[in-house]
Amino acid sequence: MQIRTAVPADAASLIKLWRAAGLKFRPEDVPAELGAVLARDPELVVVTEDPHGLTAAVLGTFDGRRGWVNRLANGRAAGVHGLVQGRGLGGLDWDAGGRRLPADHPA
Repeated sequence: MQIRTAVPADAASLIKLWRAAGLKFRPEDVPAELGAVLARDPELVVVTEDPHGLTAAVLGTFDGRRGWVNRLANGRAAGVHGLVQGRGLGGLDWDAGGRRLPADHPA
């Protein structure tokens, strides 16, 4: 398992993960949204990956005063590398994202 910063090529995998987790979002907006966050605050988009692909992700933003968690998901649904709920992957991503906030970002 690897925790890393997302890259633009992760957009399709994020869409799959977020759909499986039951999150509400507009899939057609994900590539542009991901690109914008990565350009501004790349350290706030954290994914957990195993040999089969993404298993958890957190997408955060910072508006200049506050940090926000926009999406936090793990692959809890069958079909996203089996059942991974309960393994703490979302929490790992949450922790990694929080540690990546610069000191001047009030988390």
